[in-house]
Amino acid sequence: MRVVTVGEMLELEQRSREEFGLTESLIIETVGIRVAEHLIAMLTQNASQIGERIIILIGKGNNGADGLAVARHLVHQGYAVDTFLLFPEDGYSLELKKQMKMAKAYGVSLDLLLDDAPLSAILDSSPQGVLLVDAVYGTGFRLPLPDNIAKIFASINSYQQGIYTISLDIPSGVTGDTGESDSDAVIANQTVAIGLPKVGHLQGSGPDYCGNIIVMDVSFPSALTTTGNRHLLSNSLLKSFVPTRNQTGSKREFGHLLVIGGSKGMSGAAVLTATAALKSGAGLVTVATWEDSYQELVSRLVPEAMLTAIPDFLSIDSCTEESNSERRDFFKRFDGVVIGPGLGRDKAARVVVLNTLKGFDGPVVVDADGIFALDWQKDSALLQKRSGDLVLTPHHGEFLRFANQQGRKILDSPATLLQERVAMPLNCSLVLKGPTTFLALADGSTYINHAPNDGMATAGSGDVLAGMIGSLLMQKPHHIDGVIFAVGWHSWAGIVAAESEEGIAMSAGTIISYLGRAFGEINSDREND
Repeated sequence: MRVVTVGEMLELEQRSREEFGLTESLIIETVGIRVAEHLIAMLTQNASQIGERIIILIGKGNNGADGLAVARHLVHQGYAVDTFLLFPEDGYSLELKKQMKMAKAYGVSLDLLLDDAPLSAILDSSPQGVLLVDAVYGTGFRLPLPDNIAKIFASINSYQQGIYTISLDIPSGVTGDTGESDSDAVIANQTVAIGLPKVGHLQGSGPDYCGNIIVMDVSFPSALTTTGNRHLLSNSLLKSFVPTRNQTGSKREFGHLLVIGGSKGMSGAAVLTATAALKSGAGLVTVATWEDSYQELVSRLVPEAMLTAIPDFLSIDSCTEESNSERRDFFKRFDGVVIGPGLGRDKAARVVVLNTLKGFDGPVVVDADGIFALDWQKDSALLQKRSGDLVLTPHHGEFLRFANQQGRKILDSPATLLQERVAMPLNCSLVLKGPTTFLALADGSTYINHAPNDGMATAGSGDVLAGMIGSLLMQKPHHIDGVIFAVGWHSWAGIVAAESEEGIAMSAGTIISYLGRAFGEINSDREND
């Protein structure tokens, strides 16, 4: 599913009009019908949880027109709806004026609401709860909110119970391109994204205000909605990346992964990475660790994984013919490398990372301490000239340190800047981990995985993901699609685990234990789709 900026959505709407005859009025009518059907289904199934009284707040633009179309269709179906205009009539859009005329003809009550007192009185006098629809500002909103509107929204947000808020397209007060938000922006329980998800839903503070995001199909032409290089990693899209496996293949065919890490006191990180790699299909896994942590790892490593010491020629900063030859010979045994989990942060760790990037031509995943060892300015030339796939998997703090001065600006707009500022210039793929994970791939595409899950906010969950990415990246056929599937599979396993174990009780090992079940669900879903 494509993710768009505000400008891209406007272009899509313009092309829909010019090439397909899909007028603005027809789009608004479709929104009204489909959102009304969605609300009726919710009320039918969960009226006791979301409230019985319906209130719709209307702005002065086309988002307000959408809201009035929804109100008209609800009234037509026999629902009582209180509809409030938050602006005087001066400045109403043409489409809003059209919808007002139709709404009045259908008997929709339209009242002007210019301050928060009348709304607060209604909310206080609704013991059965309220379903409130926010149709005030759309994705073109610009900060800040007017004072009177901010007070109305603050009043809505102050109700912790008894109100269920649904925003049309985006919560009012949130910007569509950046996710930057006014402090009094509407805090929605659910956001119905019209046609396609917008960048502002998924980055900045947007996710904190959007609640559960529902993408509503309003019949934009598929030729326009499926093109583009920025995608939401939905369940249906994830299914297209399920790796194929040769049922008669040997362990050698499924690859030999080298995990370099596990310094003293941090051996658990390498253990999790190795275990996750085995559980995601690697035929063989070897962990290389420091001499002084070897015995610690022996006692913790799963029996299926092999263990070796990091050889001296990897940890010594030497470019002699002999040392280069030793490194090449060492790496010939492996099909892929994950470097960094628990590696340590001293000078020797940096040397090992650089020698690995120079000496191994296959796919490399750099995680955790491996990223800490790198520097954007010092190492960009080395990263650019690698022939094998390179994947960096930082969380936000690791990325800020790696990217130096550029990092903060990129983190503010990862959906649009990671590709042009990181992946393409450095010839790498980058997985920026978080509640919303951004994948900027070396092929020019960006994938966004939005699956907030507090159970995955636990030590070692990133080590698990690194092992999964390394495993899938090296398995035949070698392809960067493995990175996409690993992120989605990891997330799905976390969701299944949270449903079974409760998020608060989850650990990284819990995620690993649910990988098989999650994979089965993805495959089953695909076959029955």
